[in-house]
Amino acid sequence: YDSFSNQLNKINLDEFSRLSFFRWIAMSAVGGGFLVDYDAFPIRDFVQEGLKSHKPGDKFILYDNFLSPTLASGSASMWHNMGKALLENSKQHVTTIHSDNSTSIAKKTFWTDTMGLLELSRASPPNQEFLKNIRSLKVVVDGGKALKSLDQYVRPEDCTQRPLRGRPVIHFSVSALYEGVGVKPEYRHPQHRLSVAREFFQEFSIVCTNETKWEMKR
Repeated sequence: YDSFSNQLNKINLDEFSRLSFFRWIAMSAVGGGFLVDYDAFPIRDFVQEGLKSHKPGDKFILYDNFLSPTLASGSASMWHNMGKALLENSKQHVTTIHSDNSTSIAKKTFWTDTMGLLELSRASPPNQEFLKNIRSLKVVVDGGKALKSLDQYVRPEDCTQRPLRGRPVIHFSVSALYEGVGVKPEYRHPQHRLSVAREFFQEFSIVCTNETKWEMKR
């Protein structure tokens, strides 16, 4: 952790970008496993959908393609190796801070781990060393595509159709609030993600699971 942190501190990233890299080394430090973004929510049972923990040596799995690490899993060594690769990639896009202050710094750089994932996955020619230990799936629902109805978030036909059918997680990202045509204009600010999620799941529980009430557990 200390080595990773020291290297990261020498790269001229803005604070938001810096924080995005720490989750990789944090997951390695705790022994690996699942990581899920705070604005992603389960709509089905993980185990029933085949999303189980992975043993050391298994591939690192991204469940939202290479779009982002919204939901990801792997062993401690996989998390470490991925974080290291992303850290090295970031150095190509930012100014390095030298200890003798010889580098003139005008502005901190916005370059997140997600941007690094996209670049490394789309490299030409393909970065085989990076890709060989990664499996990419698409089981995360884009909240923007789910919030598509003007009169209600969830309709009966949505329960058995894409994008909700067969996918266990929904991600209410910042962009989802802007892209979801069913989101009221006053709810499109990032601070309203929890409110939109509550309304969605209240409807989902009634329409798709025949429950009368859904409660968000803290």
